[in-house]
This record gives sequence, C-alpha cells and structure tokens, in this order.
Amino acid sequence: MAHTLTTATTAVRDVLNEETAAFWSDTQIQNWIKEGCVDLTSRGMVYITQEEITLAATTLYYVSTDEAWIADAVKLFHGYYDDASNGYNGIVKIEPSQIGHMPQADAGVPEYFALVDKRVYIWPLTSAAVVAAGGKAKFEVAKVTDDITNIEFEFQHLPIEYAIAHALTRDKQFQEAGVYFSMYRTGLEFERQQKVDREKDAYSNFKTR
Repeated sequence: MAHTLTTATTAVRDVLNEETAAFWSDTQIQNWIKEGCVDLTSRGMVYITQEEITLAATTLYYVSTDEAWIADAVKLFHGYYDDASNGYNGIVKIEPSQIGHMPQADAGVPEYFALVDKRVYIWPLTSAAVVAAGGKAKFEVAKVTDDITNIEFEFQHLPIEYAIAHALTRDKQFQEAGVYFSMYRTGLEFERQQKVDREKDAYSNFKTR
C-alpha cells in the first residue's frame, strides 16, 4: 500500500521501536522524510510527469511565471510538438549554446529544446501562426518534490530509510545509521544509473523536411 506522510512516519517509528513521540518528535521525523523526498527526486529523478508549454510568439525561453511546473523541473527527458490538429513532431534536445547555429532559424514550429537554470529554451522562435493554431510543446519531466505521496510506492522506502538514518544519527547510533544511509545511497545510485544523461540528439539522425 502506498504511503502517506502519516504512514511513512509510522514506518520510521516501527524501526526505531518508538510507537509514540518520546525521543523523536513526529515533526523531526516528517522533516527528514521530506528531506529524503527532495534528495531522492532531485538526484534520483523518480518523480516523472507529463507537462506542456503553451507557446508564445517570438519567445526564446519560458520560466515558472509562464508555466508553474518549470520551478520544480530537474530534467526534461523527451519532447514533442502538438499542433492541436492531430499533428505531432518530436523535438530534439540541445544545449542553449547551439541556438542560432541550427539549420532552422526562421520563426515557425519548435524543433529543439533545452532546460537550463529553470528556463526551458525552445528554438526556433515560435511563429504567430503556430500560436494562433494553439500549438503546444509537451515534455516528459523529472521534478523535485517533498511530498512522499508524489513518489511511486516502489521508491517510497528510500526517503523512509533516509529518515531512519538521520533519526539514528541523532541518537548517536552511528553504526546502525550507517547501514540505513548505505541502503538509501545504493537505491539512489541505482535510480541515477537508470536515468543517466543520454547523448544529445544529433540532427543527422533525423530526416529533414
């Protein structure tokens, strides 16, 4: 069964053998769980959602005031353009330094994207015709969260282990804490290895229109 913050707190207390708050308060334990969620999702990228950007004419990049989800974005895995008329086109991940050096320079439909410093760059600049048609750029996004309910059940044990390790450290049970830190780090590194940066898509790999 998937955890809530309350049941995750109980899971931590079960290991600590402290059913009700005495040495460790619920607030302390819940803060460690939230810390673990942030660490796991920012570095392990296990919280993945589907998001979109409503395109604006002649706009080079978009920030959280344009689309709120960008504030929590850690990585964009894939992207495609939806023309709002059942037309779809994959867009290629690049580095912002490549902007202006790509074959497409005239305003039109999105061809490339990048995420840097909480800014989503889209190139070439969007044309007024695309905006009028209601075109959107859509992405698979890894986001950061401190809410354990946003994390799939298969990963929820990791922030719980993180919290247990910190709780044991506070009680100076350093050897036991080290075991739980090691369990957490092993799980985290496994997830990172599953989501390592792929090579940037090469333009030569795609057909030109």
